[in-house]
Amino acid sequence: MKRYRDERLNNAIAYFSREYKKKARKPLSQTTLYKFLAFVDFQSLEETGEPVFELNYKAMERGPVPMELYGERGILDNDYFKFQRIPNSNQVIVVPKKKPNFDYFSQYEVDLMNKWKYILASPQVSTHHASEGSHEQIRAWRETFHKIGKNEMIKYIHHFENIQDNKKEKTPAEEHFLIYSAIHNVQ
Repeated sequence: MKRYRDERLNNAIAYFSREYKKKARKPLSQTTLYKFLAFVDFQSLEETGEPVFELNYKAMERGPVPMELYGERGILDNDYFKFQRIPNSNQVIVVPKKKPNFDYFSQYEVDLMNKWKYILASPQVSTHHASEGSHEQIRAWRETFHKIGKNEMIKYIHHFENIQDNKKEKTPAEEHFLIYSAIHNVQ
């Protein structure tokens, strides 16, 4: 299961880095990549009750950061992409190496990735705008950052406002998340 999950993530990163470079005409920064992944995961969570990539995010100052990638920034290099440090800078860019394989994704997931590509790769959207957008749109980041603490791990359950209120009727996505989280031991 982990290998399949890794293949999905690697193909998504190859896609985002490749398409971002085409559309924005500049390399994808690691920070913007983190926003792509978080927006896709949390929108899917909200709509279906299940995140696409199942990453573990930390509520950092500039928004949700996937810890599976953050610890490897600047050194991650595989068949699909590599993280490359810009000389004399703290910036890390994502360099695509392989064409992505969409067989790992449902049509819904491909459409969702395309949606965020068009939004975040727009020339008017800076990395700063993407970070600010993640603060506004990702409830679980706000709940964690402002109520639990900076740099704490985000729990997916915090994206749903009333999920723990047994008196309120659950949406289909909330019901699915409760089942999904019990099976996969995810919070």
